[in-house]
Amino acid sequence: MSQTKLLALGALALITACAAPQVRLKPEARAEIDTLDSVLIVPRSTPGADTGRADPILDTLRDYDLRAALREAWRAESGRSSAIRFVPKLRVERISPGDPAGAAQMRTLFDNARGSAVMFANIDYRLRDSALVVSAQVEIYPRAPALLRFRHAPDGSEPLDGGSVIYRQRFEERQAPVTPASARGQLDDAVQGVVRQIIASLNEAP
Repeated sequence: MSQTKLLALGALALITACAAPQVRLKPEARAEIDTLDSVLIVPRSTPGADTGRADPILDTLRDYDLRAALREAWRAESGRSSAIRFVPKLRVERISPGDPAGAAQMRTLFDNARGSAVMFANIDYRLRDSALVVSAQVEIYPRAPALLRFRHAPDGSEPLDGGSVIYRQRFEERQAPVTPASARGQLDDAVQGVVRQIIASLNEAP
């Protein structure tokens, strides 16, 4: 497959992920995962950064370190009892949806992974109807041959094609009401809540 087509497919996957069908992780697939590489993807800019509008709540979050908050939440939640064994090294990357360079970066992360599957979790936050909302679109792509039969709807040989997932779910955590004084603490809680949902889903009993 050409590099141009690879980048186009990756960019399209990032753009259309939210509209894609949800896919549960089958117990048989979970049993075949030796270890799972985890890549958390955060946006390059903060909410409202490009609108030119001042918002008292978002203004208090301009320097919020989402990457650090995710690392801490993941460390806390993944350390609990889990049927899934995670590769110790967690990656938190800044990748813009629709950016061809981001698609190439995702493919490199996939190719260099150590586990039998790779999880990509696109995570961001926004202010919606006076509530802070943290959302995550999570997909798992198989690397080990034993996992390929669990792909949702594979199309060709591209490992990051949307049909190649063995798991896809969307999560959301809301914090309301929110004020400028409480925003940072509530965002911390929402980040931890959505990470907790992700890990609980991966370990969900059939």
